[in-house]
Amino acid sequence: MMKRSCLFWVSVFLTFSIGCLLLSIAILMLLPAEWLPQFGANADDEGDAPLPVVITTDPVIAVSPVFTPAAESVGTPLPTPTELPAPTPIPAPTVTQAQVNFVADIMKPLAAEAARRRRAAQDANPAGFATRIDAPFNANRLNFLVTGYGVTYEPPYPPTYKGHVTLYSLDLNTLQISTVTLNHDIRAPEVERYMMRDGKKVGPSKLDRAHLAGGFPLARTTVEDATGLNVDFQLVFQDLVVKNIVDEVFGGLLVDVPYVFDAAPIVFADKQYPALRYAQGKQKLNGLQTLQFIKAINAQLGKTKYDPRKEPAVRKQIVVTAVLDNIKRETTNPVFWARLANFLRRTLDNKEVEYDFDAASLLFQTINQYVARGAQGEKIPLTITRSLFVVDQAIGDGGVQWVGTSANPIMVRDIKNGVYPELSISVPTGKADPYAPDLAANYWTSVRQLVKKRISP
Repeated sequence: MMKRSCLFWVSVFLTFSIGCLLLSIAILMLLPAEWLPQFGANADDEGDAPLPVVITTDPVIAVSPVFTPAAESVGTPLPTPTELPAPTPIPAPTVTQAQVNFVADIMKPLAAEAARRRRAAQDANPAGFATRIDAPFNANRLNFLVTGYGVTYEPPYPPTYKGHVTLYSLDLNTLQISTVTLNHDIRAPEVERYMMRDGKKVGPSKLDRAHLAGGFPLARTTVEDATGLNVDFQLVFQDLVVKNIVDEVFGGLLVDVPYVFDAAPIVFADKQYPALRYAQGKQKLNGLQTLQFIKAINAQLGKTKYDPRKEPAVRKQIVVTAVLDNIKRETTNPVFWARLANFLRRTLDNKEVEYDFDAASLLFQTINQYVARGAQGEKIPLTITRSLFVVDQAIGDGGVQWVGTSANPIMVRDIKNGVYPELSISVPTGKADPYAPDLAANYWTSVRQLVKKRISP
C-alpha cells in the first residue's frame, strides 16, 4: 500500500550509521588504547528546543492505493512531482590528491576484497555479470548494501514486519558517498523465481523479501539487477540496534528539527508507545525518540495541508545530517571512541548485525593501514552528496510507479487477470517486463537509468 510502503523507515538511522562507520569512521572506530589520551573531550550540547512530549491524537487512517495512489494527507489532492521539493545537491568538498591517496591506502583491505569478489562473480557467469553490472559505472567505487528490518505500525492495519534497502557507494576518486534507497514495495521478479525453484506458487513479490527468501546471494543479485552497481559488501540488522547505537554510542543524538512534528504511535519490541510532538529546533533525542521521528506516521494526516517536507524521506535526511554533525563533534572525544569500539565488538560477538564478509578481520586491517600511516592527521572529507529515493515520483525520485497507475500493457493485463491481489506494489516505468529472461536489461531499465544519471559524477 502506497501510504504504508512509503512510510516505512524503521531502521534507516542504523542503515546510515553502519554505512558511515564502514566508509568514514571505520579507520578510527577501534583506535589503539594508547592513542586515546592524545584526544580531548568536547563539551556536551543538549540543544535549545524542548524534548518531545506525549500528545493525544485521533487514529490515523492509512489509505491504500487503488488505481490512484493516495497522498500523505487523506482527502487532499495528490501532489504532483513539481509540487515536491527538488533535491538540493550538497556541494562536493574540494579534495586534494594527498587526501585521495590517503583514503586509497587505508581502504586497501576493503578494495582488495571487493576486487576479488568481482573477479569471482565474473568468472562464474561472464555473460550474466556483463549484463547485470555496469563496469565503467563501478570503476573506483566501493558499494555497501545495508538492509534493515523492523515493525511498522500504521493503523488501522496491524503491526507488520518490513524491511528497507539502501546502497551506499563510495567514489574513491572524489571521496563522495552516494546513497540509493530502493522502496521496499518494488516488485522483484528475482524473488519470485527463487521461490518457484522450491515448487512454491507465488505472486508478485516485494524487494524487501529478497534477503528473507534467499539470504545475501539473492539480495545481491536483485539489487545489482536493479541498479547496475556491484554489491561488494552487505549488512543486515534489526531495529533494536538502532535504539542501542543512539543510546550507548552517542549518548543521545542531537537533531535539528526544522518544524513542529507530531509523530503517531509506534510499536517497538512488542510494546506500543504513544504519539509524540517534536518541537522545532535542536534537541537531544534518545534511541526510541529517534526511531519514532524516523518511522512514525505523521499524526496530522488528513487534518492539515499536505507538507512534503514531512515525508519520511526528508526526515531521514534530517537524521543523516544529525549523524554527521554528531560524529564531527565527537571526533576528539576518547569516551565516544571507546563506546563505539565496545558497541561494535559486542554486535559482532552477539551477531546482532549480519555481515557477508569477515567484518572484524577487514576492519582491523583497515585500522592497521591507518596506524601504519602514523596517524598523520590527514582529514578525510567523506561526504554524502547524492541521495536517491527510488519510489513513485509523486513522493520521491521516480524510476518506479504504483502498478495501478501503469499504462504498461503487461501490468494492465496482469491486473485484469488478478495477478495482483493488492495494488500496494510498484513496478519500473516504461516497458518493464517482469517475465523477461534478462531482468536487468528488460525489467529494471528505468531504475538503472535513473541511478546512473543521479549518481554519476
